[in-house]
Amino acid sequence: RKGGKNYKFDFSNLEMGLASCDYRLENTVFSFSYKILPGNIVGQTQAWYGYQGAFDTIHNFEISGIIENKMNVWLHPPRSEMFRMLEINPFPFIKFPLEIGAVWSDSLGIGDQWSDHRWLTWEGSIMNHTQRQLTGKEIVGTAFGKLVCYVVKSWSRSRLGTTSLTAYFNEQYGFVKLFYTNIDKTELVMSLVKVVE
Repeated sequence: RKGGKNYKFDFSNLEMGLASCDYRLENTVFSFSYKILPGNIVGQTQAWYGYQGAFDTIHNFEISGIIENKMNVWLHPPRSEMFRMLEINPFPFIKFPLEIGAVWSDSLGIGDQWSDHRWLTWEGSIMNHTQRQLTGKEIVGTAFGKLVCYVVKSWSRSRLGTTSLTAYFNEQYGFVKLFYTNIDKTELVMSLVKVVE
């Protein structure tokens, strides 16, 4: 959401990176998916991230990592093309046991290869300091019906400004909704729509 209007990311639009939600262009992203791969990346489960358009799979993918164990669930967001802006947002992360009011923080160094004229440019590295709090439970409408979700509110601060993520976590399905406020004040919402085993 930008300037009061809803858009989808368009990988072929190098200037704006956006397409009106009314258009079904070849490289407009309608969904992305995680597929677990064998092996790991520095202690993280290896995952393939694929992008699907209105007509077919978009030939753009990445390999990244996910952590899912008895202590926490943490995942890299998609980070191709316009999704690269999510590098400076809080990553989806929840700690166990699930205790309302729990607070935790971490920091991440981010290089200028993640800067882009479409959201913000900078030179050199920044340090992103993230604070998270498990604020409560909510009933959330999803593709799987109404689910009880734990709500984790997160804020990342750096010399560039502040970003945020409100993540909705269900004990059966994991993160079912992610609501980002980006560095350029645009908003991005991702919702889980399908699980395949």
